[in-house]
Order: sequence, then C-alpha cells, then structure tokens
Amino acid sequence: MTPLEYYSKRKEDSRQELATLIAQANQLIGDTHNSLNTHTNQGSNIGNIKMLSQQLQQLTSRIELEKQKGDMLESICLTLTTEG
Repeated sequence: MTPLEYYSKRKEDSRQELATLIAQANQLIGDTHNSLNTHTNQGSNIGNIKMLSQQLQQLTSRIELEKQKGDMLESICLTLTTEG
C-alpha cells in the first residue's frame, strides 16, 4: 500500500466516523425533543435534558476533533498527490 493509498483510506475512515458522530448528535437532539414532549414531570425533564446536553457536548467535541483530523489527512493526501 502506497502512502497515498494509506492516507486516502484513513481520510475515508475519518469521513465515515464524522458521519456516524453527526448521526448520533441528531439522535440526541431528537431524544431531547421527545423527552420534552412526553414527560410531564419537570424534574424528570430537567434531568434528562442535562444528561442529553452533556452527551451532545461530548459528541460536538468529538466531531470537531474528527473534522480537524480529516482536514489534516486531506492536506497530506494533496501533498502526496502533488509530490507523486
């Protein structure tokens, strides 16, 4: 496997991971809406929303890191393409 093939594969893996993380974030947003719509107990709503908010913050951080990783891999692939 050439360096370009290796980094291209890693870049594709990073894109797939990013798509998965975004899907998880969207699911958490949907869960938050469902929690608000189905629970009448305010205490339960607050606890659920706090938990979902923390999970969403963690996912947002992971998304940002994965995006940076993908950008770096894209740069490496471009460099290898122009050098090769």
